[in-house]
Amino acid sequence: MKNNKINISVIIPHYNSPRKLKRLLLSIPKSADIQIIVVDDLSNEETDILDKLKIEFNYVEFYSNTLENKSAGGARNVGIKHAKGEWLLFADADDFFFPNAWNLVRRYVTKKADIIFFSPFAVMEDSFLPSNRSDHYIEAIRKYIVFPFADNRLEIKYYMYSPCSKMIRRSIVNNNSIMFSCIMYSNDVMFSVKVGHYAKRIIAVDKPIYCVTQGKNTLRFNPDPKQKHIRDKEKKRVDSWVRKNAGENTYTKVCKIRNKVLNGNKSIALEFLMKIFELFK
Repeated sequence: MKNNKINISVIIPHYNSPRKLKRLLLSIPKSADIQIIVVDDLSNEETDILDKLKIEFNYVEFYSNTLENKSAGGARNVGIKHAKGEWLLFADADDFFFPNAWNLVRRYVTKKADIIFFSPFAVMEDSFLPSNRSDHYIEAIRKYIVFPFADNRLEIKYYMYSPCSKMIRRSIVNNNSIMFSCIMYSNDVMFSVKVGHYAKRIIAVDKPIYCVTQGKNTLRFNPDPKQKHIRDKEKKRVDSWVRKNAGENTYTKVCKIRNKVLNGNKSIALEFLMKIFELFK
């Protein structure tokens, strides 16, 4: 007997990159248990190619972000409204899933968890050589797997800002009215922090399902005064929310974790831990 239940909703914001979007869509299987949602953020380039994709991938749901504030965050919010799956998976249009991703994802669909974190992998867009963009996430996941104690749990819950490379139970988002910020930069930070805060049960998996691409125009690698202002303002808003809802003690610990990561400090113990992982992979 076939099970037509939608287990996974994949939500993809898109803006002016239909060729890369096609690569991403080709990495997601056409399957009754997977809902694929693309939300276009009012693209104004290569719209003819996007129109062709809508015909070629006629099983994909295409929507438009009609909100006044254009952003990937606003586009993701539109996707959430249309999602039907038990789990949410977010992907950026210029990234893609690995071929083995869906067997691995389906293995965790029935797990009793609120978030399932997978180790992301990152490459440079022009050369496909490895990038260090996701190193912090990989290290956080490995630390939590080996030592699932308080600080490591806080790091994975409150300081893994990207919504990608993790399965999020949709009920956590809906029951707590969690949405992405409608701003150009850091629009995923508050969403990820709130999801982590409300998640009671988490699982970390040291296997990649998702490949992040780092291009020359990647937002976080092209700082300017306007971007810095928006990011700083959102950081203050997130800090205020964590302090109010998680408590002063948790807020202080999260700040220490963030400062340590930003300063690039790796302990000798962590270096040793990384080597152990490499030996037993």
